[in-house]
Amino acid sequence: LEPLEKAVDLNRQFARAQRLLGLVYHALGRHDDALRSVRRGLARGSEAPKAALAESQLLFELGDLAGAEGALRRALAVSPDWPDLHLAVARVLRSQGELEAAAAAYERAIELQPGYDAAALERAALALELARPEVAEARLLALLERRPQWADAHALLGRARLTRGDAVGAETALRAALAIHPGFAAARADLGWVLLRLGRAGEADAEFALALELDPLHALPRE
Repeated sequence: LEPLEKAVDLNRQFARAQRLLGLVYHALGRHDDALRSVRRGLARGSEAPKAALAESQLLFELGDLAGAEGALRRALAVSPDWPDLHLAVARVLRSQGELEAAAAAYERAIELQPGYDAAALERAALALELARPEVAEARLLALLERRPQWADAHALLGRARLTRGDAVGAETALRAALAIHPGFAAARADLGWVLLRLGRAGEADAEFALALELDPLHALPRE
């Protein structure tokens, strides 16, 4: 905190220092100071999109979704070809329940950066939310061709297959996720539901127990 405050005292236009100072203030719970510093970091040129992302993240965490979206839209008006900005917009829109608009923002991010795997994973998850498990599965299979060791992608593939009624395929995908990351509590919980669907209640109970032991907050069984 002290060296960053000294840096911005010497140069109020030091955008990177302002942005870092905002993150420090945020970590200390000084949210008004955090927003003030990040907004001062909205500098010219290449720093502006980064500062807008930081500002929107702070506003998002504070529950101001409209403010977060506004910060991102202003940045996009200046830098429309930044895929990170489109991804951030997609996340805000998704949180607001504007799923079709979020889908379009994900598509734009991936169009600008075809190998943007984080956006591809979230786009597949959104397809599930939109009740399009076949679309989600196809996108995840394509993603896994590039990232075969990504446990999150295997786990989401398992959920997509379970949603469309392919319990056997779901088990294969979830076991692949757990082979990579044995402590993946949510994948173990989903595997429990798959095993119940397959009539293997004893194995399902064991997976649920393991999931709750690993992470009791995030591994509760799904409806």
